[in-house]
Parts: sequence; C-alpha cells; structure tokens
Amino acid sequence: MYMVAMIMGAEAQKVAKDAEPFGPRFPADVVDNLTHLEIWATDFKDAGPDFTEFRAFEKDTLLKKRRIQGF
Repeated sequence: MYMVAMIMGAEAQKVAKDAEPFGPRFPADVVDNLTHLEIWATDFKDAGPDFTEFRAFEKDTLLKKRRIQGF
C-alpha cells in the first residue's frame, strides 16, 4: 500500500465531499473539521483485493477513513 496524494485545506474538503468513485463522501462534521486528506491505494504487489482508502485528518488526529474497492 502506498500514499497516492496528500491534499490540504479547501481542496481536501472538496474531495472529501465527493461521492464514489471519486471521493469518500464524508459527513459534513468531518469535512468541516479536516485539515488534510490522505489518499492511499494498494499496489499490484499487494495480496488481496484492490482498494483506495481516504483518510481525513484534523492536524495529527485521524477523524475518519473510508475504503473504496478498486482504484
């Protein structure tokens, strides 16, 4: 698994609101408080199913994460 991107501020909030397959569609209370969004994905070398994981943070605190099947 590897980090695809780290998105900050208003752009992170925009992506966090997007619905599948483009975003995690986090609830408003998470979107309003996040400072950055990390996007992680499986690699071809990883065993098991492929997925993309969105992780919402407020500074160093993980608020919520959501895993979406596929890339």
